[in-house]
Amino acid sequence: MNGLLKMRFFCLKECSLFWLSKTDHEITNTPEEADYIIYESTGDPSEEIKGVKEVYHYRRKDLIFILSGDIDFSDNESWWFATTLVPNGVNKYQIYTTNPRLCSSVPSYSDKKILGYFGGTIWNSPSRQFLKTLSEEWLIEENNYWDLPYEEKNKVTQSSYTKMRHSYYTLCPKGNGFSSMRIAEALACGSVPILIDDYSNPFNENYGNIPVRLSLESLPDFETIIKSREVPSKSDFESCIDYYTSNINNTPRLEWSVCSGFSDKVLKVIEESPVI
Repeated sequence: MNGLLKMRFFCLKECSLFWLSKTDHEITNTPEEADYIIYESTGDPSEEIKGVKEVYHYRRKDLIFILSGDIDFSDNESWWFATTLVPNGVNKYQIYTTNPRLCSSVPSYSDKKILGYFGGTIWNSPSRQFLKTLSEEWLIEENNYWDLPYEEKNKVTQSSYTKMRHSYYTLCPKGNGFSSMRIAEALACGSVPILIDDYSNPFNENYGNIPVRLSLESLPDFETIIKSREVPSKSDFESCIDYYTSNINNTPRLEWSVCSGFSDKVLKVIEESPVI
């Protein structure tokens, strides 16, 4: 399959239908007419995926799964685009996760007042427990986000984005999954992500080499390391915004989709990669 051919897709869920309808490729009415069958979903729909693979077992090499969850239940038979994946160069590709609510306002460098911020659940993992040891220069807000009612989650999310927009750095420790959507959120807010025990690189792009990356072993010297650097400049701020708008969400789409503004990257991978 290559970029010269018009690919035909059958979508198992409406979210794929949304962004594919904007492309030059075709959406078919039945899976038999399609070159590829797409299942796109937020969360960790492992049971649903199991069902899809059972129904379309005869098309396993044509199945494309696009997911935003924290569980790596991939195999070597189908195409996988997920936030948790370590790419293997053949049919597994780590992707970004985004939140359309980030589009609600544009950050300004002049608003920066906080050295660094973290808001979220502090799991028992070393990269999260470390946050409790930081000095008062760092704004650390612990909340059990995943246990909150939906309305409260929205309030907490918007509050977090406001504080990211006011922060030079955003602390992005690895959580229960391979990576965190907090990285993309920080970039959208013009806040330099500090990746802790996280070596993710969606689409092999490495976030434009913008983040500060720290291993678990370096955490005892964390504050010394950060204070030895210049505070992120306006140029650093602009690099974050530019990378987000160019590579992660380059369209003003407010509807939820795992792919959001980077659907063209998924299509490019499928067009250019060898058939499995």
